[in-house]
Amino acid sequence: MSCEEASPLAGFCWLKPSNFIKTMAKMNDLGHILGGHSLREARDMLLSFWSKFRVLYPQHQLWSSVDAGEKTLERCLPIFVHGDEGTSFKKGAILIVSFQGAFGYGSSKRAQEIQERYQAFGDSIPLNFLSTGFQSRMPIFVCPKECLGFDFSVCSLCLSVSFVCYLKKVSIKGSNMNHA
Repeated sequence: MSCEEASPLAGFCWLKPSNFIKTMAKMNDLGHILGGHSLREARDMLLSFWSKFRVLYPQHQLWSSVDAGEKTLERCLPIFVHGDEGTSFKKGAILIVSFQGAFGYGSSKRAQEIQERYQAFGDSIPLNFLSTGFQSRMPIFVCPKECLGFDFSVCSLCLSVSFVCYLKKVSIKGSNMNHA
């Protein structure tokens, strides 16, 4: 867990996805973000994903690191970040941010229909219709309106800016998974 040091978020604690993923790798539990596969089993799926991603986003900053040999695509884990404002039991505002892997657990009996309908998701990149958010979404932070004692929109904006800065740093620098 990491705690913010700068005002106005001083003392606010959150789970960095890079630390969460390192722990998952150490515990040999990356299947939650790799559609039930280990990093070794997901190699071809990762390479397929990144080759499609490169065609769609040829200017993405990842490619300079890959082309320079600083990063290998079979160890780059694509994630989605999801943020939402919900309500607590007492109807107070609450901000929830989580991440999940880009790969799902599949789509059961409708696999052929879904593959035909969503061509971009075909070619061994499964959708996530077989597991719940509890199995595939990992928490980053939860912030009740009362948490920091000031305007919730300011809190949300500060958390968002802090998190985006963190994501930029990790996407450039990477995160070492020695145990994967």
